[in-house]
Amino acid sequence: MKKISHSTWLLWLGLGLLSCLIWLQLTYSRFSFIRLSINKNEALQIARDYLTGVRGVDPSRYKEAVIFAQDVAADRYMQKTIGFEGEKEFILQHDFDLFFWKTRFFRENEIEEYRVTISAQSGRVIAFAHIIPDAEPRPARDEASAQKKAMDFLRQNFGFNPEEY
Repeated sequence: MKKISHSTWLLWLGLGLLSCLIWLQLTYSRFSFIRLSINKNEALQIARDYLTGVRGVDPSRYKEAVIFAQDVAADRYMQKTIGFEGEKEFILQHDFDLFFWKTRFFRENEIEEYRVTISAQSGRVIAFAHIIPDAEPRPARDEASAQKKAMDFLRQNFGFNPEEY
């Protein structure tokens, strides 16, 4: 087996660095408009505060998991339909959250858990789910009270005004 010479190693290293520089020059500007101001620990604290303050849940009774995620489907869809520049304009104009933190509060071997999704840009709670066993009894709600509860949630969390629709 023949050893690779130092000059060959240097050539490959130089080509690798050149490739990285070209990639940065051509594609970095595509990501420069994204603002990720919330880190993992901040997202976890926001989720804890949300559970405690808004939902009345003690998060210390649960294990925690946090992941950073991107809405890949929305990203692909927008790039295919309106192009990258259109996507960039849409995200900036509508304050759209393409990146977010997903937090889970769970107990091992139990179905019940809480999921809180936090915007990586603004720190807002953008999604919430309380997963419970399918067979767990739930109080019956009539359509009017269910609609009122949904509208109250949308108003409180997203500033939704149903009069605009």
